[in-house]
Amino acid sequence: MTDSDLTEKVIGFSIDVHKQLGPGLLESVYKECLFYKLNKSGIFVEKEKSLPVVFEDVKIDCGFRLDLLIENRLVVECKSVSRLDDVHLAQLLTYLRLGKYEVGLLIKRYYTAGQSPAPAAYGGFPQQSCEVLNLFDNRRRLGHVQTSFARDSRFLGQ
Repeated sequence: MTDSDLTEKVIGFSIDVHKQLGPGLLESVYKECLFYKLNKSGIFVEKEKSLPVVFEDVKIDCGFRLDLLIENRLVVECKSVSRLDDVHLAQLLTYLRLGKYEVGLLIKRYYTAGQSPAPAAYGGFPQQSCEVLNLFDNRRRLGHVQTSFARDSRFLGQ
């Protein structure tokens, strides 16, 4: 499976998790459910994988943990925040560099400001999105950055 095929599958599973759960939950909930979906589909995935820093030929555990490492090559970081900041991108790029990985996904789930994260009276959820930042760090040179949004009209009250 190519990197592109793998990221497409992961993005699809992530969107499915988001559609089923809706917005407003903790990052750990989305991560656990995505982990479950990936495992169920037969894709090899590790969660909270330790990423040591190599200093003077010694591996030092500095507390870096990858949210998900898929097929030993795709790093996935999940965020439940109202907006991504530079620090979130820097975190993923650091993980790619330290682990010598070439592909990463930064997945952000959120709901529209001012809306309750609880299901609304009409049986749907407030306007919300699952945003995916897809990074291909082609052998240490950032080659492609793409942002995509997934919206489902049943969550928009339409």
